[in-house]
Amino acid sequence: MLFLKKGLPAVLGVLLIGACATSHNPESRVVLKNRDFLVVDANTSANFETLARQYLGSKHHAHVIEDANRGITRSGAGGLVSIPLKPLNATSVYSDGYQVVPILCYHQFVEGVKSKSAMQVSARAFGEQMAYLSQNGYQVIPFSRLSEFLDGTRSIPPKSVVITIDDGYKSVYETAFPILRKYGFPATLFLYTDFVGGGAALSWSQIREMQDSGLVDMESHSRTHSSLVRKQDESLAEYKTRISEEISVPEQVVKQRMNRQLQHYAYPFGDTSALVVDSLQARSYSLAATVQRGSNAAFAPPLLLKRNMIYAGDDMRAFTRQLKVFNRVNLQ
Repeated sequence: MLFLKKGLPAVLGVLLIGACATSHNPESRVVLKNRDFLVVDANTSANFETLARQYLGSKHHAHVIEDANRGITRSGAGGLVSIPLKPLNATSVYSDGYQVVPILCYHQFVEGVKSKSAMQVSARAFGEQMAYLSQNGYQVIPFSRLSEFLDGTRSIPPKSVVITIDDGYKSVYETAFPILRKYGFPATLFLYTDFVGGGAALSWSQIREMQDSGLVDMESHSRTHSSLVRKQDESLAEYKTRISEEISVPEQVVKQRMNRQLQHYAYPFGDTSALVVDSLQARSYSLAATVQRGSNAAFAPPLLLKRNMIYAGDDMRAFTRQLKVFNRVNLQ
């Protein structure tokens, strides 16, 4: 079934007859309510963000109110606004297409403009890319929020983008982290634990500082960063043992070092197999990422998510091509 945007008249039509008016605070006044919706008489200074903070707990849910009030501009005009208390269209499927989410994948960063590897994005380029997202209405959301989108429990902003960084080079802390902090952008750092503490790698104290900032979430990129497909020179039993260790050892290390449980996984080189996917599922991993290019719809397989690699040679035109957020198709 298709889910279509609903405006204020449709909301008023389903509200309980005789719902009583209730005073909330000076910002606005609830005039109608039931278990699914509120209708508020908004203060002239209110916008979608302030209403979302007041009634839905966070300004980041402003898009939910905006979606329910199509055609209304909330720049401070006052008047009636409908506020859904339950998702209207959590999967963001419409008659003219459906929302998709690009996941950007970075590796290393360098301070200068020249890099020795295609994986080394310059500080200048990364800063320009983050500025572009900020200035063009994109909402950078944590990788973990994709779970809500994929299981249909809560919608995400229309121009949502996810930032991930693989491996765990110390340039993440030295170069990327200050830029992420400047814009308040969350990112997920996928680490392979045998690398941590090495000469070019992050230290556990740096990882902990980024984690404590609330912006950088740490998840698993395996133990050794070896390909997780079966090698020709190993038996099936050896392969199963190796896969078990590539999943379980990072769990043990992170539990000991950071006192937290891993929930998400990024396959080294994007390589995976049915055994790896089944093993992650058995251990209650909710999301896992490949490096297959493309954006992800709400019906994407959560343990085979696509990601777009960002390279040193990518100019802004190449970067913007990785930001597809809507797949336009006639679904009527």
